[in-house]
Amino acid sequence: MKMLSKISSLLIFCCSPLLILMLWLWINLQDIIRTLPIKANHSYQILIYSLIAILSINIGYAWYCNRKNKEIGIFFTVFNVVIFSCYITNYYFQMSAITSNISQVIDTDSFFYYPIGFLLIPLMYNLIIIANYSLKKTDDNIKEENKNHLINFVLIILIPISFYFSSYLIICLTDFQFVRLSSILLFFIFIVTAISFLFFMLRTICLILKKRKDKKDHENIIQNKINTVFKVVVSLFLPTAGLVLNYNMHFIFGEFDGISLYILVITTAFFVSMPRVKNNFINLILFIGSCVTFSYTLYFFAIFLPLFPLAILALLVFGAGFLMMVPILLFLIHSQVIISDISSLAKNAKNKPFIGIIFIVSFLSIPSYLYIKFNNDRQLLHEALEYTFSCDYQKNYKFLNSERTYKNLKQVIANITAHTTTSREGLSSNGKLPFISGLYRYIVLDNLTLSRQKKEYLQRIFLARIDHQDNNTSNVNFIIEDTPEAHIQNLNSTTFYDTKNKFYKSTLKFKLKNSYNRDNIEFKTTFNLPNGCYISDYYLYIEGRKERGILAEKRAATWIYSQIKKRRQDPGILNYISGNKIKFRVFPFLAKELRETEIELIHKDPITIKVQNYTLKLNDKNSNFANRVEEIITADNYFYISANAKNKLPLVKRKPYFHFLIDNSIHSKSSKTNFKSYIKNFLKQYPKQVATAKFSLVSSSSKIIATGPKYENEFDKISNNGGFFLDQTIRKNLVFNYLNKNSNYPVFIVVSKNLNNAIINKNFADLNFCYPDNEKFYCLNNNKGELISFSLKNNSKHPIAKTKKISLNNEVRVFNYHNKIVGYLKNDDQASIILTNDQFPTTKFADEKAISHNYESALLMQAKYQAMQLKPVYGKTKFLELVQDSFKSQIMNPFTSFIALENDQQKIALQRKQKETLKANKNLDANQEIEPMSEPKIWILIVIILAFFITKKWYSKIIFRKIH
Repeated sequence: MKMLSKISSLLIFCCSPLLILMLWLWINLQDIIRTLPIKANHSYQILIYSLIAILSINIGYAWYCNRKNKEIGIFFTVFNVVIFSCYITNYYFQMSAITSNISQVIDTDSFFYYPIGFLLIPLMYNLIIIANYSLKKTDDNIKEENKNHLINFVLIILIPISFYFSSYLIICLTDFQFVRLSSILLFFIFIVTAISFLFFMLRTICLILKKRKDKKDHENIIQNKINTVFKVVVSLFLPTAGLVLNYNMHFIFGEFDGISLYILVITTAFFVSMPRVKNNFINLILFIGSCVTFSYTLYFFAIFLPLFPLAILALLVFGAGFLMMVPILLFLIHSQVIISDISSLAKNAKNKPFIGIIFIVSFLSIPSYLYIKFNNDRQLLHEALEYTFSCDYQKNYKFLNSERTYKNLKQVIANITAHTTTSREGLSSNGKLPFISGLYRYIVLDNLTLSRQKKEYLQRIFLARIDHQDNNTSNVNFIIEDTPEAHIQNLNSTTFYDTKNKFYKSTLKFKLKNSYNRDNIEFKTTFNLPNGCYISDYYLYIEGRKERGILAEKRAATWIYSQIKKRRQDPGILNYISGNKIKFRVFPFLAKELRETEIELIHKDPITIKVQNYTLKLNDKNSNFANRVEEIITADNYFYISANAKNKLPLVKRKPYFHFLIDNSIHSKSSKTNFKSYIKNFLKQYPKQVATAKFSLVSSSSKIIATGPKYENEFDKISNNGGFFLDQTIRKNLVFNYLNKNSNYPVFIVVSKNLNNAIINKNFADLNFCYPDNEKFYCLNNNKGELISFSLKNNSKHPIAKTKKISLNNEVRVFNYHNKIVGYLKNDDQASIILTNDQFPTTKFADEKAISHNYESALLMQAKYQAMQLKPVYGKTKFLELVQDSFKSQIMNPFTSFIALENDQQKIALQRKQKETLKANKNLDANQEIEPMSEPKIWILIVIILAFFITKKWYSKIIFRKIH
């Protein structure tokens, strides 16, 4: 224990936690504090300046001791205990004043949990020194030692009981109008009780582990046996009891379960309790084992140290609160064992570096194992996400050829579910294991999550999981029905032509009405933007003021919208769903409330837009310049072709060819013979198409097996595996045809017994420029070989109609540049953007003021996005560039959203989440249930227990009145 009296120990155990706490408060509160009222700001200053004062006192005293060559004095440690006790009390009330003014979208539980841990470390350090000092008389006096054992035991029992009676007395003597005074007194007594209990508990441990030189051999043997029994109880029996209790209480502190955890308990107990012998090699093995398991001990110490004050309350309410103190006891014992081992093994100065290296390597073994395991999960998950959502069509994904990969991916998805699932019961916030779940999310998921829809999507592709629903689960966010309760009461528009920049600006003015006599109604609808039309601004009227929308990263904006919606505050949000389809939501509406909102659009040509039952023609009839529109814009590797210019392009008919996409998943293994007959019967109707027909077998990957009638020779050679990943196969072939600028085009014929087994992500609207000839694909299914049509552009899992004959005579526009075919365009009345190749446009945005709300900036973003659809792997490297382009131009694109927020704290929460999403893989999700870290919500329990006391008093008063 002499080590604790050294200056280095004071700096480590007192000054370091205070410095970390100051940094933590600054990081988490610096941007929030400016939005708070003056009183809350004043509370924050009190906390920070008090912390600086305490830190300065400790550093100053350490400097003084160093100059005088002194050890830490007992009077200073007593002073520190008083100071830290007062600061903890002050911290609770000041932070309560601060958090009461913070919006609920910002997690405030951690403002209490982490600081308690930081402050209890120096408090425990000082209490250990005082406890050790108070036992000096026992050095040469066995009677004094036994007397102290008795005193400690009695006080450990009496302190919680005295807290109960004193608290009950205060509640009974104060009426409800003195609630604040009563709560202050209760909290003060609670702090005093907790510190007193901790002191005598530490004093007992010091006494048990204390070694007296004057003891005789038989006394040392007895003492060693007592120590061993004590260590076994604390390291084996009590932790096991705690795990069992936690299990029976539905994992209230975290999902601490599984055989590996019980093995760790037994292993730790063995290395901690095993008596050291005279053989240095055996002692070295025991030392290494103690160091390896010390990370386990430290983990539970970190979880339960902030919960120590609650152990006093839990002793009264649950009767098993002592088990909450076991990790602290085990940490102290384990630390003493390691220190004792180091002292005995490093007697020779030459051995000290060697022992130090052994300690570091051994201690880091379990954390290193977890890091490697988590990193392997990350690598496999991100490779699967890349293949699924950001595929490089030219790359050979080797992991698809390994069966072990599929098994590992199944385990990875299970791990993600475990570490990102919020516990609805108990005190453990989200995740399976406190801190470890947070670390898992940080390493594997970039501190985000994987949505349920994407997990199911991956399971269907790689693990052949069957979707029993009619709709693909990935379509949940795509299919949005208009709300009948809140509807558009009126919609009008204004349009003017910007003669300087040569484009239109239109404003859609909505009046939204809640027709129901019910509060908290949400308005939601979807509408399609015409080609070449973009959203450049958004406004929502909140409490009479016109609040301008913020352009934010899409996942972050969606996350903050869902969080605010839970609190029934005022958000409005716009974002792309698929292709040009926009999702528009506003919340909340009070009963019969009328709300106003505006959307600003920019477009090059006059357009017609439909929103629900309203059709608006957006054109500036009063402008003399309105018809002087540049019909073709050329830039980098893309062209913008206006509707008028496109109508002047020549019409051609391209030659169709059938591309049969045959279900080769594990579920269609028994249907290959039927598939052959379906195809034969179908081709009899189109004999001219037989020679050019292509055939692909589609499972989790796809392969073209033949062109022409020889496909049957290859049909049976490839075994069935995985799921029916139709989405990627169609995309790959659409892109291939677009880039090759062929005079023919594919007509997809899907051959499957049930298209519900097909895996399709929403639709193919983002590639609508790749299929100008035909917006349909077809399916031979239902065990009869019937031909059913489906839409490429809209919900692609919903059948349109049974079809007897496929139309193969559609005309398209052909665009030539310098006598070369650049591409084919759909024959409609809308503008088009066409890319010459799949290279990402290299044009960079200039000065932000010059490009803000500029139409050519919108065209450049559109071209970049289309390039990303042609080559999805660009999503890995170019996603951030597109988000930044949207911010610079202040024009929404498919990776951003416009969101209107009610207050500055909501905007801060949005900025924080956006920092996370912009650093993360774009294929991950910002789920509203994910928080930065995972920790027990300790203050909920305090409220419950105080409510218990108050309710008991109220009940006693009623009984008293009835008796009299």
